[in-house]
Amino acid sequence: TPTIDGNWVFTVGESGRLLAIEATAEGPQVRWSHDLIPEFCAKLPEWGVAGSPLVYRDMVIVQPGGTEAAVVAFDKFTGQVKWQTGSHPPSYSSPVVATVAGQDCIVAFMGDALLAIRPHDGTITDRYKWSTLHNANIATPLVVSDDDTNTYVFISAAYSSGSALLRAERSGD
Repeated sequence: TPTIDGNWVFTVGESGRLLAIEATAEGPQVRWSHDLIPEFCAKLPEWGVAGSPLVYRDMVIVQPGGTEAAVVAFDKFTGQVKWQTGSHPPSYSSPVVATVAGQDCIVAFMGDALLAIRPHDGTITDRYKWSTLHNANIATPLVVSDDDTNTYVFISAAYSSGSALLRAERSGD
């Protein structure tokens, strides 16, 4: 599913090609692209790449799931890598933003774990192991906050994996 942000469209095809397309008066223009699978030493998932890009401020965040980078943030306008983090296998899920105790974090459901990532530098601040057959974590995590102090993340998967409701807390920085 493409992600639309103003006059920009970001999309990842089933083979892992990330495109940044800008709508202009002359028509759509591809401004930059990346071939995620070879660039980040990722393995093409059994049923192809399916996650949608996340636009967060001036970044586009995707989950190649490679040994060089489970999650990558690109500059929205230039396509330059801002940060890359982790070495988890790919999944079919899309990253989302959560606010925990007033602090934003990127939540990425990889093939073997749920990751909490600091958006400004890509530091993985926490992980919750969640393995499934075929690394088939497909559903995008649901983030729900009941007020400024309680944030919950719901994950679920098939293949007899079930679901989990996690309460996110800020600890330290």
